[in-house]
Amino acid sequence: MRGWERIRALAGRPSRLPPLLSVGALLAASVQLVRVARSYDGTPPYQIALTGWLVVVLTFVISTSYLCVRADRLESMLRVLALFIARHTLPALVVVCVAVYAIARLTTPRILFGEGAQGLGYDHDGRYYGWMTDHFAWFQQPVLAPYCFRWLAPLLVHASGLSIFTGYHVLNGVSYLVSCALVYKLARRYGAPPGAALLATYGFTALKFGLKLWLYCPIQTDGLGTALMFGVLYAVVTSRHSLYVLLLAAAIFDRENLLILIPFHMIYHVRQNRRWGYAATMLALQAIPVAVYGWSRWQPVFPPTASYSAVAILDSWIYTFLTLPARQGAVLMGYLNSLGLIVLMAYLGRRTLLHFLTACPEWAYYLGISVLLSIVGGADVDRFAVWLAPLAVCVVARASQAWSQPNHWQWLHWIALHAVSMHLLIPWFPSEAFFMTRWAVHSPPDGYRWITWGALSLVFAAVLIRTHTRRAITS
Repeated sequence: MRGWERIRALAGRPSRLPPLLSVGALLAASVQLVRVARSYDGTPPYQIALTGWLVVVLTFVISTSYLCVRADRLESMLRVLALFIARHTLPALVVVCVAVYAIARLTTPRILFGEGAQGLGYDHDGRYYGWMTDHFAWFQQPVLAPYCFRWLAPLLVHASGLSIFTGYHVLNGVSYLVSCALVYKLARRYGAPPGAALLATYGFTALKFGLKLWLYCPIQTDGLGTALMFGVLYAVVTSRHSLYVLLLAAAIFDRENLLILIPFHMIYHVRQNRRWGYAATMLALQAIPVAVYGWSRWQPVFPPTASYSAVAILDSWIYTFLTLPARQGAVLMGYLNSLGLIVLMAYLGRRTLLHFLTACPEWAYYLGISVLLSIVGGADVDRFAVWLAPLAVCVVARASQAWSQPNHWQWLHWIALHAVSMHLLIPWFPSEAFFMTRWAVHSPPDGYRWITWGALSLVFAAVLIRTHTRRAITS
């Protein structure tokens, strides 16, 4: 055998190094977790350290399981389960959505800071939305901008007659279920088989700045805004123009940033039908949401307490991003913190992603404008990163069409890694100090250290799994 052939043969052989690295990392992290648990006193620093090490330990438990356990028999069982799920998709979808909601509810208390009419738990922005809910009146009560323009969620909770916390929990729960249904429908629209569409739906449900945040800080507009976002996108790709106009007009009074979907609608439909008359009709259609937006600023239901300039806000955040390296690093870490394994999968499947963006320029626009607005549209980059969930769903749908014989044992571990990295299985605590350490852009140095450790452990575990898989395939 020639030298280069011998090297190729050795490179293709399954290596003992990934399992040894994973086991070593697991043992080291476990020692630290035990040390923190033994001295735990219930204060925020120990809560932060406990959850941080728990994430790292569980991450390496998952990678060690994949690398060290022979799963020939389990693979057969998982294949049978996958076929069963594919034949009973609707019940499986309901089970996944309800199970994730139940787990998130068990591990996520309501915050205990931000005082309002019904005690603590209003958060910072929630104090304004809570006040608007309690004092809802048409064109009478002044509120600080831009919160004053987002009156749709307060109106719905006020009209329900429920207490403020119950009302927002119900609104967010309904929005979550509607979003799940629309994610599944969107994935199917882009060609995903039932199993892959279910996988994409699970990926959305587990996002820590999705459902888990809505349970943690219930008085906000994000739950309803996410459902409206998926609704508008689904209306666009199914050519339901009346529904598109209705939902986008409603979104102006909840999350006005969804106006960025106007060019998305235009690009998608002009690409489908290049006749000038059709393009002119689609352009005229946009006049309705634009007019609604203009009216909402001219005659706001809650008059702003002071002048407000969206352009000035954008200019301020652009300057901050360009001049502060710390802000640039926080933005990058914010995406990894918010999306976790989705970011890594996008890198691993970058050819599929680029091919999809080239074939569907409306989604290339969506990616660019969403990233841009997450940088210049405000402080909460971790929360804004959730806007990329629809793109991830569609890319998974397209990529799944080439999955001839998926490795179900590997996918089980990817699913578990996503749950751990998104803190679905990790208990949170209600203090403000703990709350701030969930965000890459708001976290103090001690909390940022744990976000970094969690991200590094996720990347390391994913690389070990990926390397082991590729060696197994070539051996």
